[in-house]
Amino acid sequence: MKKVLLIIIIFLIMLMSGCSDKISLKGSDDIIIEIGEEYNDDGINIPSNYQYEIKTNLDINMAGSYYFEYLVYKNNKKVDDLIRSIKVKDTKAPEYETKLIDNLLVGIEYDESYFFESINDKSNYYLKSDKDIIFFEEGRYEISIIISDEYNNASEFKKEYNVISDTELLLNSLKEENRLNRYDDGSIKVNYGKDIKDYFYFYKFNNDYIYEINHLINIDNNLKELNYKYIITVSSTGLSEKTIINYDNLSFEFNAYELEDDYLNHPNASDKIKEDIRNAYELLVFYVNMFSVN
Repeated sequence: MKKVLLIIIIFLIMLMSGCSDKISLKGSDDIIIEIGEEYNDDGINIPSNYQYEIKTNLDINMAGSYYFEYLVYKNNKKVDDLIRSIKVKDTKAPEYETKLIDNLLVGIEYDESYFFESINDKSNYYLKSDKDIIFFEEGRYEISIIISDEYNNASEFKKEYNVISDTELLLNSLKEENRLNRYDDGSIKVNYGKDIKDYFYFYKFNNDYIYEINHLINIDNNLKELNYKYIITVSSTGLSEKTIINYDNLSFEFNAYELEDDYLNHPNASDKIKEDIRNAYELLVFYVNMFSVN
């Protein structure tokens, strides 16, 4: 008899459990979607005489952690509260379309964005080349630019271009972009670089004809200025020449219009300084030849 009673009690407990109100999430409680991807929520399971409302802060166009909160009611009284976590991630590398150009010009620095018709990414993106995109002599050169977003997704752009020296094309390009200025006193200023501190400047001071290059360079994410002057002095004894370099509190001076190796012996002349001085010299020579005074 006791055994029969125990079976009946177990049956009644099972029956009551089966009749209980079951409330649960449909689908997973932890969802991951790609940024920009449409999200359709599965909702929750509730008995027919229950109602629920949803609160959410989801923004599918912004990577981050979000939630769907389900407030469950019966007879206008809150009886339960469920949460679904949603992570929006950006895992795709930026996509881009390049400009249809094959030739670049000697003597002008190109911004990385110059080479792209469009760049598409759901997050903020950044462009970085392995070195300044500026050329000092003709040839065929490869351009390499990394396009990365704030979540470290990256694409690499590589292409070879013909670099040509064409004074007329360069002058027209500088004029069109308002980078070339000629002043009433005969001085000339060319903003050849992507920064206003990148300039070539020709002017006359007393008996001196001064050709000056100021080049902004990036060393370990610190911007520094390299200033390089080629000075021709006109006197009763004829012409004399000298070159002065000022860089990061270092000073180098030459007695002729040619790049000598004296500065290589300077105790603080690192390989980077040497490279920048060589490049500034080549650029100076290019513009001196273009705007030299006869």
